[in-house]
Amino acid sequence: MRVSKRPTTEQLIQAYLRHLEREDRHAANTLKSYRGDLKRLAKFSTREKQPAYRLKRTQLERFLTELQEEGWVKPGATKRGLESRSVARTASTIRGFYAFLAWKGNGLGWKIKTDPAKELEKIKRSRKLMQDLSLDEVDKLLNQPDTTTARGLRDRAALELLYATGLRVSELLGLKPSDVHFDADPYPYLICMGKGSKQRKVPIHAEAVVWVKRYLENGRSKLLGGRRSPMLFVNAQGPTRTRGQKLTRVGFWMALKGYGKKAGLARDLSPHKLRHSFATHLLNRGLDLRKLQEMLGHVKLSTTELYTHIHSARLKRIYDKHHPRK
Repeated sequence: MRVSKRPTTEQLIQAYLRHLEREDRHAANTLKSYRGDLKRLAKFSTREKQPAYRLKRTQLERFLTELQEEGWVKPGATKRGLESRSVARTASTIRGFYAFLAWKGNGLGWKIKTDPAKELEKIKRSRKLMQDLSLDEVDKLLNQPDTTTARGLRDRAALELLYATGLRVSELLGLKPSDVHFDADPYPYLICMGKGSKQRKVPIHAEAVVWVKRYLENGRSKLLGGRRSPMLFVNAQGPTRTRGQKLTRVGFWMALKGYGKKAGLARDLSPHKLRHSFATHLLNRGLDLRKLQEMLGHVKLSTTELYTHIHSARLKRIYDKHHPRK
């Protein structure tokens, strides 16, 4: 799609996002993050009284510095700097955006002569070692839903499946009943759609199979209330028109937070923390790193290798605590 010779920043952002969605097949959540990054850039360019395509390298450097020092503040939020990982992602988004604007084949019928982001210094991402849940904490969490109710059965099944497979929350909530193969030989498994629209096969342990079956037999139809849905996990409440539809990320997140609070777990509990705990617990029990990479759906082994650092850090803490010559 061609835009005018003097395009607005918003036109350029939309063109770039369409390109990413069409050509690179980025996932919806990834595109949402990029859109947020570019929205910040658009606000900065407005403040600079220049369209984004006229910004210079020095201005972009100042923009990123401001993000680090002051942060981008949502209404009602406390003003603080963004984490280095977020700023690093924003810098990467900006480099991709300007490379697109400088590319002859961008489909705009127009391109910038010089890419101001080409020489932007890469921002090092700080990698904090997330604390995983202990086995006792996982058990406490999984036992919180009231399984005498349809909603409780749904939540128990979802939590069991999340910890059994290490799925991303978007992959979990995107499952259909037909994606779960209970009676497969030699082991039950599910097929999920991961990042980049890549499918992968993940085994499921017996306990998760039990709870998903119970949910399908005694809970899902009650939540649907006579409606039809292709999704495995469906809404339990809300306006009549939304009941029985796909369970949302926000809905699942709120349910998880509630169960975590009841179980007395840390306030930073999230679906990713369960995925993280799944990976760390398997690695602690000797699972091969390549197998873990396949199960998590990581493209690069280096991403999975982060868990080896966590494993090593934990061993050091245990060693320092218990060695008689500490």
